[in-house]
Amino acid sequence: MNKKSLYILIMVISLLSYGWLFFIISGKPTNGSLFTVCFFKSVTSVPCPACGTTRSVVTLLEGNVNNAIMINPFGILAIVLLITLPPWVMYDLIKRRESFYRFYKRAELFVQQKYMASALIMVVIANWVWNIMKEI
Repeated sequence: MNKKSLYILIMVISLLSYGWLFFIISGKPTNGSLFTVCFFKSVTSVPCPACGTTRSVVTLLEGNVNNAIMINPFGILAIVLLITLPPWVMYDLIKRRESFYRFYKRAELFVQQKYMASALIMVVIANWVWNIMKEI
C-alpha cells in the first residue's frame, strides 16, 4: 500500500471509529444498551474474535481496565491505535515526513514472518474461542 492510501485509510477508519464511539456513548442506539452490528454473529449466532471490542473500549473510557480486558482485550489495542495513529499521521502530513509509513512497512515485514504470523493467528483464534466460551 502506498503512503497516501495508507494515510487516507488510517484517517477515515479513525474518524468512523470516533463517530461510532460517540454514537454509542451518546446512548442513541437503544437507550444506552449496546446492540450487535457484527454480520458474522447476526448470521451464525456465534461471536467473531472482535465481538465486544466496542463495549471494551467504552468500558475502558469509563476507567474500568479489568472489565475492558475481560470483555475483549482487542479493545485495549483499539483504543491505543485510536489515540496514537491519527496524531502520528497528522504530524507526518504537517511536517512532510513519513515516519509512520516507515514504521508500517517495518511492521508489515515483521508480521509476514512465518512464526510471527502464526503467533498472531493463534492469538486471534484464542480470543475467538474465549468469546465463544463467554457467550459474548
